[in-house]
Amino acid sequence: MPLPLKAAVIDVGLRDGLQNEATDVPTDGKLRLARALVEAGVREMEVTSFVRPDLVPRLSDAEAVVAGLPARDGVTYVALVANEQGYDRAAAAGIKAVIFVLAATDAFNERNVRRPVARSVEDLRVLCRRGAVDGVALRAAIAVSFGCPFAGRSRPKRCSTSRGGARMRERPISTSPTRSGSRTRGRSPSALPCLRAALPAVRLAAHFHDTRGMGLANVWAALGAGIDRFDASIAGLGGCPFAPGATGNIATEDTVHLLHAAGVDTGIDIERLFAAADIAEELVGRPSAGRVKKAERAAAGRRTA
Repeated sequence: MPLPLKAAVIDVGLRDGLQNEATDVPTDGKLRLARALVEAGVREMEVTSFVRPDLVPRLSDAEAVVAGLPARDGVTYVALVANEQGYDRAAAAGIKAVIFVLAATDAFNERNVRRPVARSVEDLRVLCRRGAVDGVALRAAIAVSFGCPFAGRSRPKRCSTSRGGARMRERPISTSPTRSGSRTRGRSPSALPCLRAALPAVRLAAHFHDTRGMGLANVWAALGAGIDRFDASIAGLGGCPFAPGATGNIATEDTVHLLHAAGVDTGIDIERLFAAADIAEELVGRPSAGRVKKAERAAAGRRTA
C-alpha cells in the first residue's frame, strides 16, 4: 500500500505524558507547553484526563487547564474520560472532544478503569448517545490491543472489542485509536491487518510506547497499513501508571521527523517543535527521550564551530 501524502500527529504529552511523570507540573507550566505546541503547528492534542484525582494526581487540575487553553481556530483539544462521571466533568468544563478508553482484555480494563470490558462497552453506548445531544465529539481508544502486561498477547478475536466500539448505531465514532501495551514486542504489524479487516470504514489511529525501542518501527508498519493518525508525546514523556514497566510514548519530534523524511506532510514546524520539547524538558527536570532534537542541534553546533 502506498504511503499517505499527509498524516495527523496528535500530541498526548499534556495527558499521557505528564500523568506518569515524577514531577508535578503546575497548571501554568502545562499551559505554556500547550501554547508552544500550538505555535509549532500541532492541531490536535490530548490536554488532560477527567478521572479520579487520587488515581492520577498529576492531572487533578483538569478544569483549570481547560479553562486556560489558548482559543485557536482549527485546534482541537481532547480530554480522556473513563466513565460517565468523567464525561460530565469534561462537558461542564467546555471540552468538545473526548476520548473514551477501554481495553482489549478484562485484566487490564479492571486495573485501568475498575470494570470489565463489557461494562465499558455499555458505558460507551451511553456516551455516544449523550455526545450526540451535547455536541461533544466522541472517540474510542482500545488499550493493549497488541499485547497486555497481565493477560499476554491480545488474540485476533479481541478485534471484537474494536467492533463493539465502532458499531454504536446511535452515533458514529470518528476515530478508533489502537493503543499498545508495555509488552507489545513488535506485534503490531501482524495485528494491524486484523483491525483493518474488522473496521474497514473506521479511520484508525495508532498509539505506541517505546518500551523496547520499537516505537518508530511500529509507526512505519502502521503507515504501510494505511494508517495516517499517530499519537505521540512531546519529548517522549510519559507512560501508563497501570501498566508495569511502560515507558514513555514515542517522541512527537521523532515521529514528525520520520514522517517528513518519508515525504508525509504533517503541517508541523519541527524547529518550533524542538522549542516545545525544550519547555517539556524544563518542566519535568530531565532530558528528552527523543533523539532527533539532540542530533540536529549537535550537527548545527558542529557547523558553526
